[in-house]
Amino acid sequence: PFKAMLRDSAPGAALRILKCGEVVWERQRPERACKLGGVRAAVGKNGEVELSWKLDGAARQKGEDVQVWARWSADEGKTWHALSVGLRGGHATLPAEALPGGTALRIELLANDGFDTQRAVSEPLTLPPRAPAATILHPAAGTPVYGDRQIHLWGSASSTGDHAEWFIDGRSVGRGLDLWVDNPGAGRHELRLVVRDGMLQGEAALAFEVLATD
Repeated sequence: PFKAMLRDSAPGAALRILKCGEVVWERQRPERACKLGGVRAAVGKNGEVELSWKLDGAARQKGEDVQVWARWSADEGKTWHALSVGLRGGHATLPAEALPGGTALRIELLANDGFDTQRAVSEPLTLPPRAPAATILHPAAGTPVYGDRQIHLWGSASSTGDHAEWFIDGRSVGRGLDLWVDNPGAGRHELRLVVRDGMLQGEAALAFEVLATD
């Protein structure tokens, strides 16, 4: 599919693509902006997130031109995090692995018809507590590290109440999700990221090699 990013401008009546001065594609502004409402979020029987919504005013586009995106917040809308894009049909089942458990969340949907964006927010939703998911982003598995410099440790975690600790060869080297630590020296080493949220714990591990430098 073709996509174009346009700078902000005053509301227009149509979008057009020209080739040598000739209109090769055109989309008219709908007579009535889409209206989004009835957003509901619930926990499914397998722990997934069940979303439903109502979209009105999109009959002229037959639904296919209205983009619906989902995002979530654990602080009553102060910050929002991406959850899914390209939702259609008024219902979606989304995996909950990327969402924090045991915390009251709100799911926000945004519907865009190419000209206007409407938003609606669900009532609070609480997922069952579960161990946080930990991911090591740097160093990447299989990528060598050089022995004449510090090592950048960078990770991510799914829970908002995370306590993260790094271990190299079983020895604690620091806390937090983004830090620099002393190089352990030439050779092969094991890196482990442990993330704790209350009594629950998740971890990720990988092996990396430090190359000796003259």
